[in-house]
This record gives sequence, C-alpha cells and structure tokens, in this order.
Amino acid sequence: MARQTRSILVTAAVALTVLGGCSVAHSGGREAVDGPAADRGAPWFASIQTDINDARAADSSPEQIDALQNAWRTGELTFEAYSAAVDRALRCVREAGFRVFEDQVRVYQGLKMRLYSVQSRPDAQEPAVEGCIKRHSYYIERAYQLQPASLEARERHFARYRDALLDCLADAGVAVDRQMTMDEILRSVGKGMDNGVDCLQTTGFDG
Repeated sequence: MARQTRSILVTAAVALTVLGGCSVAHSGGREAVDGPAADRGAPWFASIQTDINDARAADSSPEQIDALQNAWRTGELTFEAYSAAVDRALRCVREAGFRVFEDQVRVYQGLKMRLYSVQSRPDAQEPAVEGCIKRHSYYIERAYQLQPASLEARERHFARYRDALLDCLADAGVAVDRQMTMDEILRSVGKGMDNGVDCLQTTGFDG
C-alpha cells in the first residue's frame, strides 16, 4: 500500500496560463449558463462556465454543479463551499473502502486550502477514487484556486518571496533577471529542481 496525494493543486504559474487562454465553449451540445454574470468578460467567469458544462458532461453531483452555478452568479466561490465539496468527495472515497490520510486545512502558497492524501492500492481500484473526486469536488477545487480573490492572495504571497526566490534560483545556477515576472520566476523553479534545488521549499514559499 502507498500514499498518493489527491488534492487538486493549481500552481500560480499554471493558473495564469489557464486564465490567460481560456474561452467559453458553445458547441458540441454544451449548454450556456444564463444569469447576471452572462455579459461579464472576465476570464474566470468564462472558465467557470466551461467547468459547469464539463461537470454536467462528467455526471458530477448536483451539489457540485449548484456550487459552481452559484459562484458564477455571485462572482465568488467561498472556502465553505469548497471545503464542503472536499468533504463530500472524501466521504465517497471512504465509502469506496479507501483510507484518507493527512486531511488538513493549510495556507498553501498564500491560499487557505484543504490538503489531503488518500490510500493508493495496486488492485485496479484507483478509478473509484478518481470518480469520487471528479463527481464531488474536482471542478470546485479548481475554480476555488482560479478565482480572482485567490489569485490576488497568491500574488500578495509571491511578492513577499520574490527576492528570496530569485536569490535561490541564482544560487542554483539558474539564469535570472530582476525584472522577471511572477510567471517567469515560477516557471524557472523547474530549472532549479533540475539542478537539485527546490526553491519553493527552500524559501518557505509553499508554507
């Protein structure tokens, strides 16, 4: 038996990429969502609408779809709604016969999150775990991390660690420029890891 982390984590660098290039799909039988946010052009609202369509196509739970629709209408996905979705997913995991490890609330990269691990077994039962998370929390976990308030919290957190990250990358032999953007710095972390240095951990950025 092994432990395998299952929290849906969207890194700040990936979040910037996703939001920068997302679009609303209107083809293939996907249903548009009507509501006060219909004419909002912000990328997050387009991303939420896509998540709602994808959640419907994936036969997600009514609770997950309702929470996404409410977030789209109000412009916010609260920690309480996000945490309740994780609770439903982990309850499903336990009912499927898997143990949940290290379920905790932590501030991760500046954002209050639920971080958890679940049991992994080599007996072809993994789809049960994946199915529980997909049905109950996957799209909510993603939307919670991509909403504007969450990105702003991460940006504030990054600002406190910017110089330390640049110094760590330079010490790890990575070419850096003091004018690098947040996106560029976080993408450079992988180069540091290639050189055996995890600057996110070294600087305490992940804490």
